[in-house]
Amino acid sequence: MPDGDRVHEGLAWIYQKPYMQICDGQFGNEVLANDLVLAVYKDVRKDGDKLLPFFQQTAEQCDRIQNSRLFEAIDWQQEIARVEELKRRMDVNRRKRNLAEDACRDQLQELRIGISSSNFYVSLLAKYMWNVCRANFWERIPLTPFQYQGVSPEYIYERLEEMRPAINSRILQYAEQIERHGTFYIPRQPPRHLGEAGNVTIETNVFTIGAEEGRSARTELHVHV
Repeated sequence: MPDGDRVHEGLAWIYQKPYMQICDGQFGNEVLANDLVLAVYKDVRKDGDKLLPFFQQTAEQCDRIQNSRLFEAIDWQQEIARVEELKRRMDVNRRKRNLAEDACRDQLQELRIGISSSNFYVSLLAKYMWNVCRANFWERIPLTPFQYQGVSPEYIYERLEEMRPAINSRILQYAEQIERHGTFYIPRQPPRHLGEAGNVTIETNVFTIGAEEGRSARTELHVHV
């Protein structure tokens, strides 16, 4: 969608379709989550590979902490300082670098309060994608005087909260594929298990997938105008 076709000036063009779909109320949560996370994936794909060493080294750091914390005291300030030092070495967009650092800090904080992981690398990738989703979509919804189709911001956030489990699940699927292929440039979307979607490539126009599911969902939701 060209920049001139934006219906929400506060959102990048890759987020226009999922935004309009949410406002239209014509799709179910799984389809909406798929299309939103596809937009997030396209957002993080650019320069994403430059962040992989940062996530890999932080994942190794977390593994070391998890394996040794029962036997020795952890200097958490020192561990945070290591993350900051790794961040400074990256030659990447400052905003995305900061979102990546936030993901690593969140992972360390979880580890500090006893939340472990069997795969810190995938966890970090998922946290980073969620941070981008939050910063570049979720928090930018209010940055327009009028929402598409006249819906209220409250309606949009209500739908987003309903979508959260599906969003988290879909982000995790992408994170697992990025780990598997060793790059953000994965060959196709992770399987959606919707039965009739077939093989969907990264560039597939998903705007019309799942329309029947969405029509039934629309009858259950009231659009606030």
